[in-house]
Parts: sequence; C-alpha cells; structure tokens
Amino acid sequence: MLIIRSRSAKIILYTPDAKCSLMETGVDFEAVFLCGVKITIFRENFKPDDPLKIKILNN
Repeated sequence: MLIIRSRSAKIILYTPDAKCSLMETGVDFEAVFLCGVKITIFRENFKPDDPLKIKILNN
C-alpha cells in the first residue's frame, strides 16, 4: 500500500532571515531567505529508499 501525502506545509518557522517549511511528507523541506535564495530538499517519488535531492535557486 502506498501512502501519498500532500506537499503542504505542516510546520512553518519564521526567522529574521528566512521562512522555513517542513511539509506533510516529513521529508520535504524548504527555506526561503530574504536575500532571494531558496533551498528545497525533497524526494521525488515519496519512496523511503529514494535518495533525497537538493535544489538551490538564487533569484
């Protein structure tokens, strides 16, 4: 049985420099900094043995 959880935020932490969100999947994480940098850690297929991927964007 495959359980699919949404990527909506479960926990949100606001700091003076960033907004950090832990998603309902328990693995997906996103940090958006005031300087425009966005860091996302995620698992594409939601399978526990799939590797984590990291995406860094600089706007």
